[in-house]
Amino acid sequence: MKKIILIGLFSALPIVVFNSCNTSNSQTLAAKTTVADDEGYISIDTSKIPDDEFGKSVRYGRELMMKTAYYIGPNGIKGKYLGNKMNCTNCHQDAGTKPYAFNLMSSHDNYPQYRGRENKVLTLAERVNNCVMRPHSGKPLPLDGKEMVAFLSYFKWISKFVPKDGDFKGAKNLEIEFPDVAASPERGKALFTENCARCHGNNGEGQYNADKSGYTYPPLWGNYAYQPGSSMHRVIKQAQWLK
Repeated sequence: MKKIILIGLFSALPIVVFNSCNTSNSQTLAAKTTVADDEGYISIDTSKIPDDEFGKSVRYGRELMMKTAYYIGPNGIKGKYLGNKMNCTNCHQDAGTKPYAFNLMSSHDNYPQYRGRENKVLTLAERVNNCVMRPHSGKPLPLDGKEMVAFLSYFKWISKFVPKDGDFKGAKNLEIEFPDVAASPERGKALFTENCARCHGNNGEGQYNADKSGYTYPPLWGNYAYQPGSSMHRVIKQAQWLK
């Protein structure tokens, strides 16, 4: 069934553009052990976030992942940095810890990293601002601001649950098989209506959360959705995520 849905979405998407060293014991010991469930997927235990200043930053970073627009969206209570009301977790599900959903648990260990698009080595903070500016159509966060420090603290903490080589189940999105049939926007529309519209709306407009500070189910196209240049705006990347 998933393969059929992906074939339809491949057809529809082109038509409807759908730090560092620290000697604090709480930071080094907070989550040293990798814990996997019966299927081999790594899970995190937020009760192990340390009860100190670093832990406060980690918790705020997780809050920012889950309620990005509430804090730094167009009407954000901590600053107006985003151009839309999308939340990080709309793409990086479960605050970046869900397998096969743009998982971020190795991000702290993977940066600094060379990025071909910018043709330079980026820090993790610069990569965070890439997301703020592209998918969110926003302006960059101050590199030394409380919000950026919180994002980086959270990424550092969740990195302690995974192997340093980044080789764990669900670290990357699933590979896909390209369909060997002609594109059919009509079939894609039918599959969207059957499988997606109940949450994302008949016109892909999304559904706001209760206070309308962000989306429970994000819009799939338009000025308030993922913008050109973001991974979810690319047909192959979105198909991998959907799989």
